[in-house]
Amino acid sequence: MRILLKVILIVTAILIISHQDAYAADLSPKARASLQRLMKESRSPLEVYWNDTMNTPSILKGELSRPSKHTPEWIAYKYLNKTKALYGIQFPNRDMKIIGVDRSHSGRIRVSLQHLLYRTPVWGDSMMIEIDDDGVIRQVQSRIHPYMEKKLFYRPMHASVSFKKAAAIAEDVFQKREVAVEEMDIITYYLPTRPGTPLIYAVMVRNQDTGVETTLFIHAVTGRVIDPNPL
Repeated sequence: MRILLKVILIVTAILIISHQDAYAADLSPKARASLQRLMKESRSPLEVYWNDTMNTPSILKGELSRPSKHTPEWIAYKYLNKTKALYGIQFPNRDMKIIGVDRSHSGRIRVSLQHLLYRTPVWGDSMMIEIDDDGVIRQVQSRIHPYMEKKLFYRPMHASVSFKKAAAIAEDVFQKREVAVEEMDIITYYLPTRPGTPLIYAVMVRNQDTGVETTLFIHAVTGRVIDPNPL
């Protein structure tokens, strides 16, 4: 039985590595080396689920780090510094902001991070790192657009439209669409799904009676209204 179990584990590892080889050719040498290092260091088979659109991993499962008694935040950033080439991130401590640490799940701690570009959130980009009681990272779920600075030619955008003007534009649109505006939140984001990765205001209103939330994007430079595309 032990011999059979070893054979199954070896075959599983080969299948997973073979799947990785299918897209490894599209990775930079540093990203490929980072993924191969994770596979080599993981004491259990590493499962890789790939986002072909972004060319970054969407889910990694396995033994992604060694046991640690450090804080979840420290463990998360150590992982990111080791794998930053895999996600196309330059400086993890600057570009990935911890927005929550959830200890409510038995035996697991979940660290949630928001992807930033020039200190501004990237719409839809996030990461969740799951750590067990021994301080071992067991799973990483992510949606990360890589090398965002390059898409902006390494220069941040600056808003020409003020928050006040954006609110007025949004109120006019919601009024025409007969959307009740009871409470409004306006947050600045970069929108990676649009050409040019524009700086936008995401205007969100919620109907307190129905709980329905409506979101509108406003270009922070031109003031043009952009309907959110499904992510």
